[in-house]
Amino acid sequence: LVLGFMAFLWGLAFFQAVSEGLNETTTVQSLVGVIFMAIIFIGIINMNTTIPQVMFERAPYYRERASKMYSAAPYGIAVTIAELPYLITSTFMFVIIYYFLIGLIPDASKMFLFWWIFFLYITFCTFFGQMLAVLLPNQQVAIILAGLSTTMFSLFCGFIIAVEDIPSFWQFMTYIVPTRYALNALVAIQVYCPCEFAPSNNITDEWCGKNLPGCDLIDVDGVKITAWAYAQEVFGFTNDVYVDMGALIAFIVGIRTITGFGWTYVSHLKR
Repeated sequence: LVLGFMAFLWGLAFFQAVSEGLNETTTVQSLVGVIFMAIIFIGIINMNTTIPQVMFERAPYYRERASKMYSAAPYGIAVTIAELPYLITSTFMFVIIYYFLIGLIPDASKMFLFWWIFFLYITFCTFFGQMLAVLLPNQQVAIILAGLSTTMFSLFCGFIIAVEDIPSFWQFMTYIVPTRYALNALVAIQVYCPCEFAPSNNITDEWCGKNLPGCDLIDVDGVKITAWAYAQEVFGFTNDVYVDMGALIAFIVGIRTITGFGWTYVSHLKR
């Protein structure tokens, strides 16, 4: 219900914001911004709501583990499987409302690919929250670290600060922040244009011949470039959707592996 409400909220706030095409720089920036806000805020919601639940389950798990009733591997697999129906249903409900209300490309394959990337990122956030709850001593510390992590995810994903503008010392953060891969993939799904040509001031909208929003022409200081070229120039996005997908899956597997070690070796029982 919360995700459905958030989808309607964003959909109404940005109703058909990009349905008329990406023929202005502000429209491209708005599209990237609304995608950024969706993954960040829904990620925060899932991360923060899973922490109290895992904290509540910790004491019974410690008790059963001590009595040899539970072991870490089947418990971790069961928790993972139990989360998937909720994550699939909630993210799909959010995307199906959000996607068409803000006027993204009305294409089933792009919509399902958009949902799949969104689902992977929200799954990561949910499992990241569970990892914090398993490893850290109490709920307060876990929530504080979740907030700090979300701040770092936001700063280094390429929206607030373009990747090229990040100081060289901090460039490594863009490779270890999952939000960067999610945002890059989601924007590329919507804005990528296969047409490549040198910027010019005399090309026409019909030059490309592709009916894609990313191929719309934008006038930047008297020079026409495609919306996709503008997104590449300003934000540093690339058309690496499947590489980004693999990176998100790797993050999820890594987080679940660390959580499994936490269930096996970490205990915060107070005697």
